[in-house]
Amino acid sequence: MGIIARQSSKAALVTYIGVALGLLNQIIVYPLALSIDKLGELQFVLQTASFFPPFILLGLNAVITKYYANYSYEPELKQSLYGAVVLTVSLNSVVFLALFLAFKDTIISYYNEASGISSLAVYVLIALSILFSYSSLASSIAAIRGRIAIPNLLNQLVKIILPILALLYFTKWISFDQLLISLLAYYVSLTIFYIYYITRQDEIKPNLSLPSMINRLDLKSLSIFGFFS
Repeated sequence: MGIIARQSSKAALVTYIGVALGLLNQIIVYPLALSIDKLGELQFVLQTASFFPPFILLGLNAVITKYYANYSYEPELKQSLYGAVVLTVSLNSVVFLALFLAFKDTIISYYNEASGISSLAVYVLIALSILFSYSSLASSIAAIRGRIAIPNLLNQLVKIILPILALLYFTKWISFDQLLISLLAYYVSLTIFYIYYITRQDEIKPNLSLPSMINRLDLKSLSIFGFFS
């Protein structure tokens, strides 16, 4: 069995297990451990945080998937591509964070008054949006290296971690604020491990030199394809 077939079968198995765990959590664990308002706040944080990464990434997932083969044959070209991708997502993250901070009071006040969403939940949402962006990009880089099983497993782990946190909240071992902070800490750890994992699969030393990117990469094609995606 080739690497693609092995990785696909492992990823499929993990997905099926994840679906089963998700069903169990939604039907039994979350209704037991969380009140309607706390469950709604938690789902709001996770789902809204999942909404922003496409705007932060600006199609970088598709760019790295399509153009990696064009630049991977030469180490310096590949590192310039990695540099362009890392620089773009980092700059976009800074802009995203700056926009939030500029309108922070208005945003927090709106959600607090309209839905009772705490200020901590909004801060966690913003942080998760950036972390999800880096994790998504790392997952795409792993995929082009033919590695999809481990990223899929990492994505499904939250279906174990979150119910545990919910039960700890239910038994009053932690507060809801501590649950949110623990969830954020989990995703920080997950993102760090993602980065570690992909650097083990491929030598990633991004070249952040703008002249190198301009001279070596077809930035116009990369940008058009990214925005279109």
